[in-house]
Amino acid sequence: MLVQFFIGEGAEKRQHDIETSAFETLDQLKSSLASNFAFADRESLRLHSNGRGKISTLEDVKSCKDPVEVRATEYDSIRIPPGPRGLPVVGNHYEIYPDALGNYDRLFARYGPMIKTVNMGTTIYHTNDPEIARYLLREGDLFTKRTSDPSHPLHYMSVQDALFTCDSDSPAFAMSHKFVPPALSPRAMAHYTPHMQETARSCFPVLDQLDEKDLAFNVYHFTFKLASQIIWRMIVGGDLGHFKAVNTPPALPIRLFGQYLRLMKRNSLRPKWYGKLPFGEGAQLRSVEKQLFAEVQKAIDACTDAEADPLPLTDPKASLQASCVADFLCRARDSKGERLPPDILLANTVVTIGAGFTTSSSMLAWLLYALTAYPGNQERLLQEIVDHGADGKRAWTYDEVHALPFLDCFVKETQRVHSPSFQTARNARQDVVLPGGYLIPKGSVVIACFPSMHMNPAHWDNPHRFDPDRWMGGELARKQARKGVYTPFAAGRRGCVGLNLALLEVKMVLIELVYQYHFEDSSPEAVVYDPEFLVTRPVNFYASARRRTSWPAPRASIDWIKTQIEICKEKDLCWSPFFEQRLPSRVLVVGESETHVRLPLSETEQPGVYLCLSHCWGQLPSEGKTTRDNLQQHKDSILIAKLPKNLQDAIDITRWLGVRYLWIDALCIIQEDEEHWAREAPQMVTVFENAYLTIGATASSDSNGGCYRTVSRTCHS
Repeated sequence: MLVQFFIGEGAEKRQHDIETSAFETLDQLKSSLASNFAFADRESLRLHSNGRGKISTLEDVKSCKDPVEVRATEYDSIRIPPGPRGLPVVGNHYEIYPDALGNYDRLFARYGPMIKTVNMGTTIYHTNDPEIARYLLREGDLFTKRTSDPSHPLHYMSVQDALFTCDSDSPAFAMSHKFVPPALSPRAMAHYTPHMQETARSCFPVLDQLDEKDLAFNVYHFTFKLASQIIWRMIVGGDLGHFKAVNTPPALPIRLFGQYLRLMKRNSLRPKWYGKLPFGEGAQLRSVEKQLFAEVQKAIDACTDAEADPLPLTDPKASLQASCVADFLCRARDSKGERLPPDILLANTVVTIGAGFTTSSSMLAWLLYALTAYPGNQERLLQEIVDHGADGKRAWTYDEVHALPFLDCFVKETQRVHSPSFQTARNARQDVVLPGGYLIPKGSVVIACFPSMHMNPAHWDNPHRFDPDRWMGGELARKQARKGVYTPFAAGRRGCVGLNLALLEVKMVLIELVYQYHFEDSSPEAVVYDPEFLVTRPVNFYASARRRTSWPAPRASIDWIKTQIEICKEKDLCWSPFFEQRLPSRVLVVGESETHVRLPLSETEQPGVYLCLSHCWGQLPSEGKTTRDNLQQHKDSILIAKLPKNLQDAIDITRWLGVRYLWIDALCIIQEDEEHWAREAPQMVTVFENAYLTIGATASSDSNGGCYRTVSRTCHS
């Protein structure tokens, strides 16, 4: 029997006539209907008729005289997603801008998890529902990525030879997808980690100058230069020299990237024929594109050797022989011995650089914002970095960077609350019925709105609270990823291939910056973001970076020391030093200032509790000694940052134990003064004997080795 099945009503109605006698079960019929009407969730399909209501058997279908309605929910017909009524010409523009993220949340709250907006004639569908988003991000019969579509948010930067910007159906996609991901694999990133750390540290001289002059800086401008310098080094192995001076402008290739994106955006808003004119912005775009690609090609040529051995993609360790990502792409060969064609290689290199620093510069800016906006996190992060052996000189490995649990949680929470990505769009290959009964017409653009999903109260506990601890243990990340609630790098075949590079970059930069500097918010007004840029970036966030002069002691070391003190207190022979003793003639006062100590003259018989430092001097620098020339200055103030590492660490330990005074022979005895030495030297036995405890820098061969060491064995008292 031929039965008419339909979805929707009125202009949205679609129908199919199906011969039902060919089916033996209702499930077989439903499966066929799900294919005919393109149901994303086939299990949600329901049948209904006006005469019988809910239809639950095949016999009822065959005997039904009325057309049978196909639904995705129990009570509602399938419909186009709702949305606000538009104005002439501009549509919903003023419903969305200038606060696009906030307004999307408002529209979701009003209309539900799927909304339709029309902005200047362009129709876009948005969702904050992770169940719907999971179907969008799957490449298949229902959805695809088609940047060549003028409605796609990335249409203006549609480069059909590059993995990130091409259509999924582009001939270049399959080939690019074969070569580019191995070039950015975790193993490859581990190989390039030393280069990243070195480049991250290149910004220190500029931050030091800003600190010395007590100047704040625009954080995005800073992270833009830093991220582009790091990405350029990782991809093509070059140094852009962005931090030669405070006012050094971005290098030529980066300036060309900026012009290229701006002109592509402007030309995308005009008719196609306009871009082909021999003058105007279309001509400018062609000129800038030619210059940009030439600069990147020049960098590729400089980092590769035409005579170098090819690198087989079948060898998982092949990337370890490359000097940078572009070098690997030039030398890589597939199982047939074929290489990436030069034009596709160049396009992928250009786009990887541009997409890489554009996204990571915004992410770094938000991470620095989170450090200053949410109290306590900067201190926790510093403590974890110190606990894992940071000393300002340590070379971090890829695995060590990713082994810091709070750092990982802090990055995840910042990506959740301040996601830089919000343009993850897909195109409907056909009319599609999404969960909830939403009909998406063929060719439509649908955006999974990550920022709104990350703040959806239906899926997060207190979503507006910044709480890195919610990620501790890893279970939440796994759970939310499975549900599609948390996918900051998208998912599926078109997920971000640069996620290993991006995560290593932001974590390495945070480790280096937080260890060396304390960041303070210096913004003159409330921080706002750019709603029309490719990614979400804070445009008016200013910060001050203060050079650290002291660091917390590693918790394991301090905990061990405290344990030993408690054990010692139980011993009769050790009891007396824990009462106040007469102070030495001079002791350092360490508890009055974070950045300075001082060396006053103790009054005779003045009682107190103090620590001693026992260490090997080596070639002790003049800053680490008290002489007649600097005695008066030392009485008033000694800058901790100028002291050797042994002395700095001893000051930290003294503070962490809550002790006010510290005795160090090099500072508390006037050097090169025979009379003072003759008087103080005989007292040294008593000085050490009466100390609360003595810090022995036994692992340091000189004054610069420091008091801490990372050990791989268990120490027992």
